[in-house]
Order: sequence, then C-alpha cells, then structure tokens
Amino acid sequence: MNIELSTSTEAAPFDLLDVLVQNRRDRDDDRSLLSLHFLGQRGPQTERLKMPLLTWFDAHQLQSFTRQLANAGNRPDRCEMDLPDAGLRLIATGQNRRSIRVEPMPTASRRFAPVTINGTPSGLRDYAKVLYSRLWEAFCRG
Repeated sequence: MNIELSTSTEAAPFDLLDVLVQNRRDRDDDRSLLSLHFLGQRGPQTERLKMPLLTWFDAHQLQSFTRQLANAGNRPDRCEMDLPDAGLRLIATGQNRRSIRVEPMPTASRRFAPVTINGTPSGLRDYAKVLYSRLWEAFCRG
C-alpha cells in the first residue's frame, strides 16, 4: 500500500503496512465491536496505531468512504461523514493526493489524537481493499 498515517502528536508520518481487525464484545450491552489497528513502519521501527472501537456499521462506513474517495475523480475538494456510534468524524480533502482526517466528534465520549490517512487514489483503493478483506475475515471468525 502506498499510504502514510500521521498524528498530531508525532512529527513524522509512518508508512501503512497492514490493517488488523479484531472482534470485541462490549461488556455493557453485549454488542459486537471491532478493534482496528494500523500496523506501520517509521524508519526501522514497526508501530501500531489503535482506532476507537467501531461497530460493524461504522467499520463498513469507513471502508466505503475510503473507496468512494479513491474513485471520486475530480469531485469536490472536501467531504465529511460522521460515525456517531464510534464518535468519529471523517473529513476528506484533496484531489491528486488525498487525505482522510479521522477526528473525534465534539460529542464523543472518548477523546483521541486525530489521525490523517494520506495517499494517492490508487493507494487509497489498495487500503480500502485490505480493510474490506480484514473486515470480512473478522466477520467469518465471528
């Protein structure tokens, strides 16, 4: 994948190597949630960046948003999508080199450092395919 991730707390971005998805059980209301980790490399080190827990619907929306952005052509420079269950806001910008900023919604119960996913349309397509595959694998595992 030709994708870079950056956070406001780290000076240098890291190259995305893989996306890991694990099924989790919410103890409060016994619903199935997904733990999403970005596995990347910054220099010689391999790092993990954990996203807030997602519902299956929110994970699908994230994957679909990324795929649509990668295939958007010359559409508007900016679009947004809220994932209220996870407390996330997705903000996409750019045309040739595109970015997806994942930030907490103002009403989110969990605060976290915003993450920016940067890539070319083909890199974002590759990332969307990998995310789709990892979601499918997690669904099959139950």
